[in-house]
Amino acid sequence: LTNFNISANEIICEGFAPALLTGQLPAGGGGSYTYQWQTSADNITWNNITGATSQDYQPAALIVTGFYRRVLNTPQCSATSNVVTISVNPTPVAGITANAAAICVYDAGSVSFTATVGTAPFAVELVVVKPGGLTDTIRTNINNNGPVNINVIAAESPAGNYSVQFTKLTDSRGCERINILPAVNITVKPLPVLVLTNSSPICNGVSATLTASGADTYSWSPNQFIDITTGNTVNVTPLATTTYTVSGTLNGCIKDSGLLVTVIPGAVVANAGPNQILCNANSATLAGNIASATATGAWNQVSGPAAIITTSSQNNTTVTGLTARGTYIFRWTITGQAPCPPTQSDVTINVLSPIINTIKNDTIICNGQSLTIRNDSLLGGST
Repeated sequence: LTNFNISANEIICEGFAPALLTGQLPAGGGGSYTYQWQTSADNITWNNITGATSQDYQPAALIVTGFYRRVLNTPQCSATSNVVTISVNPTPVAGITANAAAICVYDAGSVSFTATVGTAPFAVELVVVKPGGLTDTIRTNINNNGPVNINVIAAESPAGNYSVQFTKLTDSRGCERINILPAVNITVKPLPVLVLTNSSPICNGVSATLTASGADTYSWSPNQFIDITTGNTVNVTPLATTTYTVSGTLNGCIKDSGLLVTVIPGAVVANAGPNQILCNANSATLAGNIASATATGAWNQVSGPAAIITTSSQNNTTVTGLTARGTYIFRWTITGQAPCPPTQSDVTINVLSPIINTIKNDTIICNGQSLTIRNDSLLGGST
């Protein structure tokens, strides 16, 4: 007998049928050929395949490696073919898990890939079902069995529930698995919607009340000129226009918002200068402090005999027309930007009468005599 071999060796993936095993058309041996295909799991023990009596044979889908041969019989003799090996590579097995089941909108979401069966590198296909039903397909190659992180949700994605489905896994041998369950769910949490109120603008030295709502907890900054830095209501007294930032946290997600506290430059505190005591003077120089750049100053007479203020807007102006024995009160008023109130300060000027000092008339005495000099009158000044 000749021409009794079969072909051919093959490598397939688990669950697939190999190609048709073909046998040679025999020659010699007297003709009247019959065939019996056999299989073995270990290439040692062989079993006849029921119904496999044709020249060729089509194996069914395989899940493990198998061996095949064909026995050729004639009435006079028989021959056994070579052995064909059908090697079966396993279907790859892998899964994904969410690195975080819930994230904030400013975070990126990812899953962790791990393969337990199969040969790297792996081609991975994921389908992300977004809120509203739209989908994104992610295809990536992974060079090892993992764990490896795969980004599936971009930062700043809309809030809602996302489902990540593992739709296809293919290993380096071309074997694949599809629709791998279960799907992974990731929730994207929204940021708090902060509602802010602000009692500014304020005058210099006055407090503004800032409030926030829409979150569970609040943190305020900067920590200067503020009564507390936590809570939904704070009072601030900045010296100049300042932006305060509140960080509101809701379900672990943080939103920052700013509140501009406008400080209106008020007037500096007025100071009319020290009180003055003058002796028989008809004029004086006032000594009020200088008004700030955004404020104005003005003098007016509050009490006393009528006097003349030379330049009422000048802090160190002169006043004339003062008379002896007069007590004068002048007021220095500094006015800043509305609606901030002005500040005032008074100064008192006392003008004393001139001192009149006379003694008794001249007296003639002899040499060696003593004399008592007596004051005749002492008037004016301050007693």
